Amino acid sequence: MPKDEARSAMPDAAQAAELGKQQLAALTDLQGRMMKAAMTFNEELLAFTRRRLDRDMETGQRLGKCKDPAEAFQVMSDFYREALDNYTEEAKQLMALGQKAMTEAMETPKS
Repeated sequence: MPKDEARSAMPDAAQAAELGKQQLAALTDLQGRMMKAAMTFNEELLAFTRRRLDRDMETGQRLGKCKDPAEAFQVMSDFYREALDNYTEEAKQLMALGQKAMTEAMETPKS
């Protein structure tokens, strides 16, 4: 390709500045959406942790009131069954939040 053709294919300064401005706006928009998604994710995770810690403390109190090993075994069995269910549901919820964040991040920014 001759030099004159190569120069005409290159954008001029105004075009380059506009392209840079558009790219910066898109990146800024994406960063904002990702930060919002991260906040939502963290809020959910903290709320879950709070609920589980409350249940942990309640279980400790229930154990302290047990009259025999069989009763204590039942308290712990119930605790672990509920914890497994809670963690499974929370994992599903966090995965859904992550999927939503990625889907929204890939959307074209609104002008």
